[in-house]
Amino acid sequence: PHREQLERLSKSLFDQIAAGISQGRQLAPDATQTLMNCGNMTAEQAKEAKLIDTILYPDQVLSQVPEGTKVVPMRKYVKELEKDEKPKPLDLKKDDKPKIALIT
Repeated sequence: PHREQLERLSKSLFDQIAAGISQGRQLAPDATQTLMNCGNMTAEQAKEAKLIDTILYPDQVLSQVPEGTKVVPMRKYVKELEKDEKPKPLDLKKDDKPKIALIT
């Protein structure tokens, strides 16, 4: 029974992630699941699959950030999250300011 529950939970999480990617990247759900099942891919492959918009080196990222934008190092961001007993959910619709995620 435990194994079946874990398998259902894993499938449910996988389906939720795939649905979010499909919606966010405007990809067909079947195509998204196929890409997720492929495993690791290079940055070029991810761009070709429309999972990412562009490929930049870290020093190039900062040149793309509009003037006046607050840049927070990941270590500081995580440290701030750890201070809160209950981390606040990220509200992407809070304002019209563009958001960026840097994943290394």
